[in-house]
Parts: sequence; structure tokens; C-alpha cells
Amino acid sequence: QLKKLEAIRSNRIMFLLALNIAQEYKEREELYFTYNTDFRGRLYPIQQILTPQSTGAVKAFLQFGKGEVLSDTGMYWLKIHTANCYGLDKTSYDDRLQWVDDNYKELIRVAEDPMARVEYWNDADEPLMFLASCKAIYDASKGDKVYLPINLDATCSGLQLYAGLLKDKQGAEAVNVIDRDAGGTVNKPADVYTDVAVQVEGYLEKGEYPKQFTFTTKDGVTKTESTITEANDLQGNVTRKLTKRNVMTVPYSVTKRGMYDQVRELLDEMEDNEQTFWRGDKWLVARLLVELNKRAINHVVEGASIGQDFVKGVIHDFYANETEKPLVWMTPFFNFPVVQWKVKLKVDRVRTVLGSLQVRKPTTKINKQQQYNGIAPNLIHSLDATLMYLTVEKLREQGVDGFMLIHDSFGVPANAVGLLDDAVRESFVELFSANPLEQWLKQIDKDKLDQLDDIMINTLDLEDVYDSTYIFS
Repeated sequence: QLKKLEAIRSNRIMFLLALNIAQEYKEREELYFTYNTDFRGRLYPIQQILTPQSTGAVKAFLQFGKGEVLSDTGMYWLKIHTANCYGLDKTSYDDRLQWVDDNYKELIRVAEDPMARVEYWNDADEPLMFLASCKAIYDASKGDKVYLPINLDATCSGLQLYAGLLKDKQGAEAVNVIDRDAGGTVNKPADVYTDVAVQVEGYLEKGEYPKQFTFTTKDGVTKTESTITEANDLQGNVTRKLTKRNVMTVPYSVTKRGMYDQVRELLDEMEDNEQTFWRGDKWLVARLLVELNKRAINHVVEGASIGQDFVKGVIHDFYANETEKPLVWMTPFFNFPVVQWKVKLKVDRVRTVLGSLQVRKPTTKINKQQQYNGIAPNLIHSLDATLMYLTVEKLREQGVDGFMLIHDSFGVPANAVGLLDDAVRESFVELFSANPLEQWLKQIDKDKLDQLDDIMINTLDLEDVYDSTYIFS
């Protein structure tokens, strides 16, 4: 509970700081954010606290400097955005539109007198962003200009990129790169977190789980514990919440220990909120769930596991000798130079009047373990940056000049969201038609090019991406 209270206090302080900045600049007609790239090409605003990459509560302060009277298309996407902010982003577009139409009068009332209806909008997933959407709908209803950025978000972008890299149809369907049903229509977006949860429940129902774990205690004693009680506890209780963090971080080489910490934190939170469903040992519940989550993820999004293992294997062999070279490659299309260079640190101890201090200094020796651990996430991050740049270029060519960019969430004026929807899919096809994994391998280790055929799944037809409904939604 103390950790939760401290997090709330920290968030409140950051919100108030952002509010003060917003009030300072609210009379300005326009303000601009300046951006820097990290070593992978990802964009980050140089400004702090009040930025397009802050929390939803802070982003709600930001609008474009130029407004537009909404077209029918613009109104369509404003409604979708409003439903998304409320928490309906897992439903179909038709259901989201219907919800806004059914609640239209209430949304207008919220905009007219927010404090009188605070209980209504405070129930939203993103209360202040939802409130800003209500204000935009109210403005649009009067024919006034709308300034609100409308965002389309990827479905677990790391997994989407692995599906493209390996041409993995099953993985692509799980994360909305292509539609699951034939003919390009779906009732609602695919939900990879639920898919994994269902797979885990299947393992439990069939008894396909490790019946015991053997481990060594801190005292060096080897013990064996049965997992049958914990498996019975889990059956019927594995929700998307208990799989989501493990799934989200798999593309970024999360370790099994990291997955355990994620699950354990969720179980601790459930315990604090008196939502305990287990009778057995909590640590055994967490460990068993991690084993099953990992297996289910490998089944549902096979390409991510194969792709990670391959690129990490390439780097393992790269550093098998005594080379001290960093990893350097150029990204597709933009030739952005990615330099992954993790070095060992030398620790000097300095005595001061305050006690002994440790001063860490970089050496020229490569930290091979960090190079190995970092390659999969850094390759994926370099590709998500490339996808964003391709998308922005296509939109700029069509006259779009307002952007709110957050790695795998692209915001534009409402009237331009239809263009964004097309540009994202076109950019995805363009990026993976260029075989970026092959391009990367040519720059890192040409001798391994003949191994690509062994790992490519090649069940995904990239042309189907053009018909995807929810690739970014």
C-alpha cells in the first residue's frame, strides 16, 4: 500500500508541474516541441514534463495549433478516439461508434459542465483525454474548429514487427497485422493477451504443466515442491491481466526472472486489494504461470521467439572470439546509423568525509553480455522508428503537418486520420517487403545469410496487410 501511495503522490506532483507549464503557455497561439533521437533512431522530445510522450492526463492538455472544421471522416475518427479514451478500444469500430451515438447527449453535457458530471467521465480509462474528446465533440456539434490530436495505436508493436520480419501469419493475426477472418472483415480486434490466457487455461485443463519444481535454497539445500495445488488455483483464473506484461515485454528480450517479477507484482497487488484466488504458495503460483505464459507465447506468436533466438545467436557467435567491435548497422530506407556499444565499467573507490564512494568509469572493453541481451530489443526499436518515419513522410506528401508521435502511437488532426490509417499499412508493407532482417544480417555477419531460409516462417502474404482493419486502431 505504501508503494501505491508513493506512486500516486509522484504522479500528482508531475501532473501539477505539467499543469503549471500548460497554464504558463495557454495564451500562446502556438508552441513547438524539439526532438532528439536515441542511438536506435527513436524520437524523444527534449522538453520535459509537459510533452506529447507524457501520461494521458498530461497529453490531455495538448492540442494542435491549427484547427479544422470536421469532415464526415474526421467526425468518424473523433468518435472512435472518444470511445478509445473511455476504454472501448477492444471492441469493434461499429460498437465504438454506436456507444458514442447512444451516449451523445451525455457527452455534450459533460463538455458543457464537466464538474457537474465528474463521476461520468472519471470512470473512463483515460479520464482527462476522454474529457478533451467530449469538448471536441461539443465544438464539432456547433460547427466550430476542432484542435484535438487523434491517435491510432499499434497492437503490441514489437510482436507486429516480428510478424513482419519472419512473415508469420499466425503471429500477424494475433496482433491485428492482418484480419483473422477471410474477406478482410472481423467482428472485433484480435487480443493477443487473451489468446495467451486461453492457451494457458488449455494447458491447465489438460494437465500439461510441470507437476513439480526443483530448486536450491539460499542455504544450499535442494528441495522439490509439487505444483498441483497451484495449478488448480490458477485454472479458471488466468485473465489477460495476468499475461499482458509478459506478452508485451517478450519482443524486448525479457528474462524469465523479469517475467516472474512482473507476475509476482500483479499477485501482490491482487493480494493488497483482497482479490486473492490462490490457496497455495504465491511464489509457486507466479513461477508456474511464467512457465505456462512463456510456452503459450511461443505458440501464439511463434515468429517472435524464433526471431529473437536467431538474432541473439548471431551476436553470440559475433563475440565468440576476442573482438572488441561495437555492433553497427544502417536502418532501411533512411540509413540511420545504429551503434550498439555497451562497454565494461571500471569501478574506483574514493574515500571522502562522507564515506567511501564508487566511481564507475567506462573502459574500451566490450560488455559482451549486454551486447547479446540488447540486440533483439534494439533491432526492433530501430524498425519501429523506421516505420514511424515512413508513415510521417507519406502523410507530409499529402499535406499533413500536425503530428503527435509516441513510438507506436501516431496522432494527427481528425480529418487526416483516414490518411494515417492507409499510410501505416502502406509503410508496414513497404518496410517488410524490403526484407530488413536480411539487410541487417548482411551488415553484421554475411556468412549467416544461408541460415535465413531455415528460420523464415513465410506464411504471411504482405498484400493482406492492406486490408487489415485494426493494425493501428
